[in-house]
Amino acid sequence: MIFHVSLEEMNRGCDGDTFDQIDADEILKPVVVQVHGNERFFEYGLTIRSDIDLGSPAIYQHWEEMFRPWPAPLMRHFGRLKYQLFGWIPDRSAHPLVRNPRSLVPLDPHRSFSQGAESIDKQVWFVYLPNGKLDVGIAFREGRSLVLSKAEDSEGAARRYPLSRVDLAGRVIGKTLFHIK
Repeated sequence: MIFHVSLEEMNRGCDGDTFDQIDADEILKPVVVQVHGNERFFEYGLTIRSDIDLGSPAIYQHWEEMFRPWPAPLMRHFGRLKYQLFGWIPDRSAHPLVRNPRSLVPLDPHRSFSQGAESIDKQVWFVYLPNGKLDVGIAFREGRSLVLSKAEDSEGAARRYPLSRVDLAGRVIGKTLFHIK
């Protein structure tokens, strides 16, 4: 309801020649945001921008870019953050390094990453693939290739890309800021 008028009433009142039907998803995208503190977690009912696709990885310059209106309740948790980039992980592709799907994480845009599959320093990277699509997963360098694996892929399903054909957007640093339930 908007101003105590249902969408059905608004659609009936709109002249079909002048206005398209109003879709609820274009007006509001309500979500429950969960922030983990030291010994407890906090939940907030917020709305995100209608153009945000929670099913695709994304990179933001500011954590609050996802929300409309401005997410005042989250300021107490993230008001002093100094990270340059943030990444949206839509699925379990970074598990177990990032436990919850649908999470926002801080990113480091610098280009150093671990060597080889046997490295104990596994890192989650946001990578622009040769087709220009943004992807996220556990990545490492093997010779002149980038190997990108995802937790949901079957054994041995890691994908290889020539380093010269991918663009490393940033690696996950720090802990998950929040996830959306």
